[in-house]
Amino acid sequence: MTNTIFTSKEQYLSFRAAWAKSVNTAQPNRNKMPYDGCVAPEQHMLYNILRGKHPECGFTRITNHNKLNNGTWCNHASFYANMRLRSFIDTAKEPKKEGSWLHERMERFLSVFEGTITVEMLASLKIDKINPISNISKQEAA
Repeated sequence: MTNTIFTSKEQYLSFRAAWAKSVNTAQPNRNKMPYDGCVAPEQHMLYNILRGKHPECGFTRITNHNKLNNGTWCNHASFYANMRLRSFIDTAKEPKKEGSWLHERMERFLSVFEGTITVEMLASLKIDKINPISNISKQEAA
């Protein structure tokens, strides 16, 4: 076990098995609601955190000079994934309101873990904010 959010080794192993099943059966997101049948970057980031890895593990920095010169941050994907994940954690800390679309979206977000991660577990997490890294290619290009 690599994280204290899990109470037993079996719980951790079932979490890993649920993730493997979801990742291997995920379908591309074509005209679907977010988190229905696909695995999103913020879910990958949560998986990294729960496994005790760095949140940005698996996220590749952008190196395309055209994109960087047009204002894209080097860590664009990890920055937005972190922002959305922190939003889910903040929502998990709020009291549940019946019929709230936020909590319905939360359940879809956690569905890739097949019940091994609950809203309460998500609410107990604290993650650091990832700041955008501005364009470094302008200095290199000059």
